[in-house]
Amino acid sequence: MPLDDKQYKALLGAIPKAFEHDGLVRRMCAVVRLMRHSGLAISDAVTLKRDSLVFDKKNAHRVVTSRQQTGTHVSVLIPADVAKELLSVANGNAEYVFWDNRGGQKKTVVKDYQKDFRRLFLAGLGNFASHSLRDTFSVDLLQRGVSLEEVSKLLGHSSTKVTEKHYAPWIKGRQDRLDSFMLPIVSGKKSAA
Repeated sequence: MPLDDKQYKALLGAIPKAFEHDGLVRRMCAVVRLMRHSGLAISDAVTLKRDSLVFDKKNAHRVVTSRQQTGTHVSVLIPADVAKELLSVANGNAEYVFWDNRGGQKKTVVKDYQKDFRRLFLAGLGNFASHSLRDTFSVDLLQRGVSLEEVSKLLGHSSTKVTEKHYAPWIKGRQDRLDSFMLPIVSGKKSAA
C-alpha cells in the first residue's frame, strides 16, 4: 500500500530514532527518498551505481539503470535535492552509491537493507514494507493522470499487465471515465450518449 504524505513524513522522522549511527541515518534517509521519488525497488536502489545518477542536457537529474528483476531499462527524473543527497552519502566506493562492495554479494546488501527497513517501519509506521515507497511513487503519478503505460515504463515493468494488476484502483483517467458513465444513472438524469 502507498504511503500518504503524513505517513511519509513520519517515516522520515523515524529514521534518527531507529538508527544511532549518523552515517546510517543519512544513508537511510537518502535511500528512502530515492525509492519514493524514483520508484526503484529496494534491490535496484541499494545497489545503484554512481554512474546511474545523470545530470542531463535538460538540466535535470535522473536515474538511468536497468531493473535487476526484469532487465528493463529505466530512466526517471528525480528532484535535484534528492540527487544532491545521494551524492553526499556516497560511501567512498567508486562504483556504487550505497553498497561498499566489501560486504559480499548483492543479495547480502539487499537483505541488510531489508532488515533496516523492517526496523524503520516498526519504529515509524508499523506494518509497511520498503515496497510501499515504490507504491507511493506509482500511485502519486497515476492520481496525477499519468498513463498506466508511462508509469509501467518508469517502474521498469516488463508488461503493462503487471502494472495494471497492482495499481488499477488508482488509475485516475479510468475512474473519471467510469464516473461519467455512472453519474447520469445514479442521479436519475438521462445520459447525453
